[in-house]
Amino acid sequence: MKGWASLMPRRGRSVTRLGVATALVLGSFLMLPVAPASAAASDCNATQLCVWVNINYNGGPGRFTGSNSNWNNFPHPACPYNGTWNNCASSAVNDGTSGLGVQLWETIGYHDGVFCLPQFAQVADFTNRQFNNGHNLNDRVSANKWTSACHD
Repeated sequence: MKGWASLMPRRGRSVTRLGVATALVLGSFLMLPVAPASAAASDCNATQLCVWVNINYNGGPGRFTGSNSNWNNFPHPACPYNGTWNNCASSAVNDGTSGLGVQLWETIGYHDGVFCLPQFAQVADFTNRQFNNGHNLNDRVSANKWTSACHD
């Protein structure tokens, strides 16, 4: 028995083959998984310190301008500790334009450990960083202060 293509005129076979090939190509594109858009360090605007709930700049950003001695004043619903940025940050970007670095403080009121983030610095993962007192940085930042004492 002859195949279905042999029953069609020669010209029709080319069109049919082209249609089948096109359908296969388009079908393969339509079945590709679509990755969700993810956050990035570039989501931080100039003049800001930005922090994210998760490593690799996901879950935020929280945007800070000026010095802030108490991150309990900045709500973020994804933060498990108390619904604020206090003890919630896991990555950060200093996109300040003043030439200043920013100190990240372990305790409200600028106490205990401090971590320096120079201007334009980025830290994608706080889990492998420590305050100057040796405590892990992840989910322990409670305040920020812009300062010239924090630079490269």
